[in-house]
Amino acid sequence: MDKFEIKLDMKKLEKEINMQIQQIAKAHDEEENFSAQREVTGVVSLDKMAEEALKIIVTQYDGNSSHSVDGKSDMFPDYMRLSTKKVLETLENARLIAYGKMYLGGVWSVVLTPDGISYFEQQEMKERRANVVINWLPGNAKKLLTEILDSEDPVIMLQERFEKASSKDDSILRGILSDLISNKLISILWADDVPEELEITNSGRTYLEREKTQEESQRRLSAPYISIGTINASDSNFIFGDVVNSTISIDKSIEKIEMKIEKDGGEEKEELKSILDEIRNIIIEINSTGAIPQNTGWLEKVGNHLHKHEWFYGAVVSILGKAVLQKIQ
Repeated sequence: MDKFEIKLDMKKLEKEINMQIQQIAKAHDEEENFSAQREVTGVVSLDKMAEEALKIIVTQYDGNSSHSVDGKSDMFPDYMRLSTKKVLETLENARLIAYGKMYLGGVWSVVLTPDGISYFEQQEMKERRANVVINWLPGNAKKLLTEILDSEDPVIMLQERFEKASSKDDSILRGILSDLISNKLISILWADDVPEELEITNSGRTYLEREKTQEESQRRLSAPYISIGTINASDSNFIFGDVVNSTISIDKSIEKIEMKIEKDGGEEKEELKSILDEIRNIIIEINSTGAIPQNTGWLEKVGNHLHKHEWFYGAVVSILGKAVLQKIQ
């Protein structure tokens, strides 16, 4: 029998193993980074390429209950096509997709997570919060800022205050002014250790207004959920509970529900359409009056279809919750 030998290029093998280890370590670091972002802000932030890819995927999502989306690579911009696999891995590490796969022929398939579906809505909410976030001033600093804003000549007002101040009061006053300056609410030009010129910045002029806006925003966000009502099905209660993270926009959801009714409504198609029309009228009333109208029987009607059309129950909850949230925000 002829002898044969298997020759291994150990350097090449070692290089490939090291590359795989680096890829695993990089994926782990990326996942840890996203987890840290969630702990701090409650949401993750993607780079522009991954965000654009997710936007394309979410746009293709048709609302199916499995959260699956399929497409072709030509849906992505040219600059992204060679990196599509890597981008899907990033989205998976961020837990915005539960699964992502590229196939031969440029076909891709992903399964979105609830966070992935609601990513852009969460980013918009985060942006709105950031626009009103301010550094809270201590009570004495807020009081002095108010006096500066109300004074016809804040420089003279401060000079007189320094002139009358005891050593202790002088120190306190300088500390308060230092707070206002460090928060970029005012700027002061000093001469002989007292204010010679004072300028109120735009942040200073709008501080009280922004503080009020932030307080109102925090009050709205403090409620963990909005309870709309209960329905009874098979001797069990189903609560319309936490709709804060509702991911279906009202503009598109009703149209999608109508399409779903046409496709899967079966013998109950007309009754489902009638319930949807009632829901539409309720949303119009919420938008016009700001109040949730009394239950006219639609809860029971939805409950009657829960077993056969569970998707309809979920869709109705989403759009009603969204309508309420949009009205109170």
